[in-house]
Amino acid sequence: MPEFLSTPQRFVDTATRLANAPACFTRGAESWAPTSWAALADQVRRAAGALIAMGVRPGDRVAILAYNRQEWVVADLAAMMAGAVPVGIYFTAAPSEVAFILEDCGAVALFAENAAQFAKLAGQETKLAALRRVVMMEGEATDPWQITWPEYLRAGAATPEAENRRAHGRHPAGRRRHAALHLRHHRRAESG
Repeated sequence: MPEFLSTPQRFVDTATRLANAPACFTRGAESWAPTSWAALADQVRRAAGALIAMGVRPGDRVAILAYNRQEWVVADLAAMMAGAVPVGIYFTAAPSEVAFILEDCGAVALFAENAAQFAKLAGQETKLAALRRVVMMEGEATDPWQITWPEYLRAGAATPEAENRRAHGRHPAGRRRHAALHLRHHRRAESG
């Protein structure tokens, strides 16, 4: 049976193998700009390091409130790489729905696409006691909760603990593998 590989590990393996190939394209003013697998992996590593520097711990929830874009993918993979649980929220969700999801899952961090998405938190602060930081994918930080995307990536550029965790794979993937093996043995016992 093939060895279980977590999503972050598969991403890192692919980024290593296809380093200079385009991983994704972002629409610019006049054309589409490619981002290589190596550059995308660098962003994910820095984003994971920034989450850890922020105090995000394995099992914490990290929410993403944005339309389909490169930073969404980076945030999702970074959360998994740091051992956190990514929670996607539809960008069309109403403010009450956003607040409910953030409160219900206990998100400690939120990636918000822009000021319009951040505005959905207005008046909800008392419900969001667990939320410590909002990373703004676009725009300036205009609230103490916020940090801009470039500031966020810089914060994770040299996080020794993050490097150590990633290098040794100390994210929940190992526990999932154990759980999957346990489930497989349980199913065999029931059927046999």
